[in-house]
Amino acid sequence: MRLARVCVSLGLALSVMTAAQAGNQSQTDCVSASDPDQQIRACTQLINQAGQADRFMAVAYFDRAVAHERQGDRARALSDYGDAIRRDPGLASAYYNRGRARGELGDLDGAMADYGDALRLAPAHANAFCSRGAVYGRKGESDQALADFERAIGLNPRHALAYFNRGLVYRDRGDLKAALADFDRAISLDPKRADAYSARAGVQARLGDVERASADTAQAARPLPAAAIWMSKAE
Repeated sequence: MRLARVCVSLGLALSVMTAAQAGNQSQTDCVSASDPDQQIRACTQLINQAGQADRFMAVAYFDRAVAHERQGDRARALSDYGDAIRRDPGLASAYYNRGRARGELGDLDGAMADYGDALRLAPAHANAFCSRGAVYGRKGESDQALADFERAIGLNPRHALAYFNRGLVYRDRGDLKAALADFDRAISLDPKRADAYSARAGVQARLGDVERASADTAQAARPLPAAAIWMSKAE
């Protein structure tokens, strides 16, 4: 079962401090610089300032961790998420993002623990349910995966990745009609997901609908716009 491993792209990992709240250029760049090197420099400057409140420092570590992830440096991101959590143990976003990074590095138990902490702090975190469901799926625990995807959909009925992942669980259980319905819904919500077209093509072929399977296979092979390609790589 090849589930989408996380249920929010890196580019949508929301900072806990907005640019509007930032009081100087370093704070603004730490939150919103488009260049990750610039963002890391700005956050490091804030972190090195003495006498800052723990909450402020947690935000700076969190945003620097996001910048490290944008560079593909998950080891440093993990370290910074850990520092953010030590400064502010109530920062649900830091647990969620660290769980995502741990999952990408193959630490499934660590990812599960972090998603659990994120949900303890933010029980309506649909992405955390969806991402934890993906970890359950990778561990072969399909009942728990299905339950988490259903919780994610209950919290956010427009969660395309939750529908896609739930469809994969249904497909692997042999419930092809339920899988097809979920892939249909995922594609209607996110028409650029090539993996959803490919998965739907496989189900349609198994149901004997060769014409529609062929059309979806062709759709899955179409090149995506640059923005969509970046989003897929970040997931």
